[in-house]
Amino acid sequence: MVNLYCGIADVAGSPFPVGIDEGLSVGHLKEAIKDKNSATITCDAKDLKLFLAKKDGAWLTEADVMKGVSTIGLEELGAGAPLNLVGLSEKQVKFEVTLKHVQDKTTPVHVLAEVPGKGIDVGQDVEGDNIYTRELRLYQQRGNLIKVQHADYCGQILDKIDQLYEDESRTLPFICVEGSSGMGKTQLAFALGGRRPWFYWPATRIGSDSQNLYQNFDKISDAFDE
Repeated sequence: MVNLYCGIADVAGSPFPVGIDEGLSVGHLKEAIKDKNSATITCDAKDLKLFLAKKDGAWLTEADVMKGVSTIGLEELGAGAPLNLVGLSEKQVKFEVTLKHVQDKTTPVHVLAEVPGKGIDVGQDVEGDNIYTRELRLYQQRGNLIKVQHADYCGQILDKIDQLYEDESRTLPFICVEGSSGMGKTQLAFALGGRRPWFYWPATRIGSDSQNLYQNFDKISDAFDE
């Protein structure tokens, strides 16, 4: 028997334990996760996607899950794979928990469950091949490229944004990013991968010659006036 701590992807909340035989499959774990969250997860267990909650060799933590974390960059687990063959055996998840780990909420989380049926955000794969999804896919690819090729610089910006959000000493209504066209404001949004809310406030009139992405935002904004 192995105790796995699990979280729901893109949902801020406490991780929860699931006790399961390490020789059982990922599919069995899906059923156990759904049973633990019957009020939250309304889809069939088979429709869940499970991901190994590990980045760069380190487990995600309780603090990560409580803030809300996406599955971007995580390994998806096949339904038929035995748990002890995908990094989830008792030996592989063994961890000596100290009081400091508990206080800092750095105890490990082993599995993220992704519930289907959510709207597309900037970090998710985009299906389809029309003009709008092609442009969205292009922005996703550019954002990921910048994040990889300029990891140090990009990381400093993203870490600073996280630091500002975590500062509870003052109210932070929003962070305003200003710049001329082509400076990378949109790429920053996609580099964030959906970790923070993002709003556009174009300083120019949106017309038929504007980028499709801006036209979409304009249509959404106008809908509130109807």
